[in-house]
Formats: sequence, C-alpha cells, structure tokens
Amino acid sequence: MGHKGQTPDVLIALSRLVLDRWHDGVGGDSDAAAINLVVHADGVSVTDLARQLGLSHSATVRVVDRLESRRLLVRDHTPKGRLIYIRATARGRRLVAARLDAQREWVESALAHIDESRREELIATLADIAGRLCISPDDADRACRGCNQAECLEHGCPLAHLSNGDPGSHSSS
Repeated sequence: MGHKGQTPDVLIALSRLVLDRWHDGVGGDSDAAAINLVVHADGVSVTDLARQLGLSHSATVRVVDRLESRRLLVRDHTPKGRLIYIRATARGRRLVAARLDAQREWVESALAHIDESRREELIATLADIAGRLCISPDDADRACRGCNQAECLEHGCPLAHLSNGDPGSHSSS
C-alpha cells in the first residue's frame, strides 16, 4: 500500500483530527470530557469525576468551575450538605447532544466510501489497538469519556473487552 512505517504517524494524525473536532465548542480536553461524562452520569461526585478525568481533585474543581460559569453544569449538595454532586443543565445536555450528532456526521462522512464489512474490520482493529494501549481500567474509563455512553451501553461497547469482557463496566454510567 505504500504506507509501511507510517502507521504510527497516520494513527497520531487521525487521533489529533478527532480530538480537535471533539473540543469544538467546549474548550480543552478536560472540559469536553467532563461535560460529556456528567451528561451520561448525572449526579456524579467530584471525586468520581476526578478519577474518570485522570485529574487531581483541585484540577477537577477548576474544570467544574469553568463549566458552571458557562451554565453547562451545576453543583448539588446532599441533604446534609457534605457531598457535592455535579449535574448537567439543560444547556449542557443540548451542547453534548449537538456535539455528539456533529461528530457522528463528521465521522460518517469520512467513512461513507468504505463498505460495511471493511468498516466492521476497521472498528475491530481499532478496538484491538485501544485494548493494547490501555493498561488499567482507569485507562479504559478515560478512553470512553468522549463516547455517547447511553448508545454504547444499549448497542454494546466496542471496547468492552478492556475491562475483562464486562460490557459497560468501564463506563461512567
């Protein structure tokens, strides 16, 4: 095919293109991941969100502060006021839904020329690569933090094997 030796470069370039598109309208990686995770796991604690983002508690609080200032997230307290839960606002849910739709359309247009059997083979190959790059369940959580997790859980996550074959066990839901 003439691309021998370029595979890492092609995968890195593809990753960059996808990530750049993923950040559209939200900001950095942590902000985009946080709003997506909260929409799919409404009522998540700051501690759990920090783990899923791979950030310290204080860095996660700063992410939540930024998203709250944009009216995408709100903080709720338990009745005794000790534990804080993060919830998505209607505006935050609309933003995530629009971003996921736009991303799906963008990827679908890139794959439009590839027949279904080659698409399935590509997805299986990419899932295998992802599995080899993940060394812990936390890696799998972070890999899935940009997904439409509701759809993944309904139709089966292509990366379920990353958490010992338990579909959905690595999701934030």
